[in-house]
Amino acid sequence: EISWAQLSAFCDTSRRCDARAAEELPVTGVDLDLVRDYAGWLSAQTGFTYRLPELDEWLRAAGRKPDPNRNCRINAGGVERGKRLVATDTGRANGYGLLHVFGNAQEWVNSETGPVAAGGAYRDPIEHCVAETARDHDGSADEMTGFRLVREVS
Repeated sequence: EISWAQLSAFCDTSRRCDARAAEELPVTGVDLDLVRDYAGWLSAQTGFTYRLPELDEWLRAAGRKPDPNRNCRINAGGVERGKRLVATDTGRANGYGLLHVFGNAQEWVNSETGPVAAGGAYRDPIEHCVAETARDHDGSADEMTGFRLVREVS
């Protein structure tokens, strides 16, 4: 997940967003146009090509086995989660080294039919924070949807 700390230089340069005080949290509350512009800006700054993943790429990287400690709504045996977003650097990494692929902030990805939000969000019941969860999304800003980027390699 892209954090507010990672987005802050783009916000300062473009003046299109305000980096939030909670730098460790995933970026949410921005629209898809800003995300795509950030990917273009990051590409120009680094000389690499960054973009949103395609759904099949996201599924491959996510894997099929969700972390049992994912940040999704659950209240069982005194364990309560899913009340708020948590820092992007917490939790257990999957086989690709990715954290919070399922839960926390659902993630924009490209699909054949347009943008979708994949993986479930912190407010979703834990059984919905899985690879099969992919919701159509109109690209507007909301507090549950974030993103991660793919860097193309050749």
